[in-house]
Amino acid sequence: MMDQGQCDKAREMLLPSGTMMQGDEVAATDIGECYLKAAKGLADVDAAQKSRETGAGWIMRAADAGSREAAATMVKLYLDGKVFVVDPYEAAKWYLLWQSNRSQMQLGQVEFDNSLVKQVNAYGNDVWVEARARATAWRPTALRPVPTQE
Repeated sequence: MMDQGQCDKAREMLLPSGTMMQGDEVAATDIGECYLKAAKGLADVDAAQKSRETGAGWIMRAADAGSREAAATMVKLYLDGKVFVVDPYEAAKWYLLWQSNRSQMQLGQVEFDNSLVKQVNAYGNDVWVEARARATAWRPTALRPVPTQE
C-alpha cells in the first residue's frame, strides 16, 4: 500500500487503534515516508504540499520520540525547503542526533545521503556550535497523539 501511495490505508494498518504509543516510532516514520513519497507523484501542487506537510508531521513525531531513521529524514527536510524554512542549525542538530543515536541500529544501518553529508559538513563553526547546543539540550518526547484529521 505504501509503495502505491495509499498512505491513509497504510496508517490504518500500522496503527489500527488510531493511537500511538511508545514503540510506534518505526510505524510513524514509515507513515511519514509514505506521504513524502506520495507527494512526488501528485500533479496537483496543493495536494502535493499537503502530503509533504502531513509526512513531515509524522516524521517529526517519530524523530522527537528518538527514531534514528526519522532524524536522518529531518536533516533532509530542513535542507530542502519544501516543508520547513531552510534551517542549517536544525539540519545540523538532527545530523548530530542521528550520529549519536545507536538505539535503533539493530533495525539496520540507515545510510546517510552523501550529498547531504557534504552540505551539512560545509557549515561554519557558528552553525556547529549552535547545533551542538541544540542537540545537547534535546530530549526525546513521548509520541504525540495522532490527529483525527491530517
